[in-house]
Amino acid sequence: MKIISYNVNGIRAAISKGLLEWLQQANPDVICFQEIKAQADQVPTLDIELAGYPYHYWFPATKKGYSGVAILSKTKPNNIVFGTGIEHMDFEGRNIRVDFDDVSVMSCICLLEPIRSAWITSSCSWMISKTTLMKLRRMFLI
Repeated sequence: MKIISYNVNGIRAAISKGLLEWLQQANPDVICFQEIKAQADQVPTLDIELAGYPYHYWFPATKKGYSGVAILSKTKPNNIVFGTGIEHMDFEGRNIRVDFDDVSVMSCICLLEPIRSAWITSSCSWMISKTTLMKLRRMFLI
């Protein structure tokens, strides 16, 4: 199974810039999108189906134009799970999972805390605090 993950930073803009043509060339069985920044009714789903992806699942943020994930598939999954059941994450549309016979595929946006360097203003480093790491470990039992 060929799987691609792609942070589109706005699915409508990505489609207008040739996303569907690229998708047909790349030809994955499943593609995970992050940062869709659109509700399902704002996406040209018929064009997506015509591109070869009749199964598409959208989990947008409650706030319009913000965050959100999606999964497109050529094959119908056995099960779809929207969100994690963790309220403070789910309203931002950060996780969706599809389950097939032998594999589960998840499209998610993980929260990290941005820390800007005071002495190198053009760079941005990403760091996860020990407190946040412990919260994530408790949430996902890792």
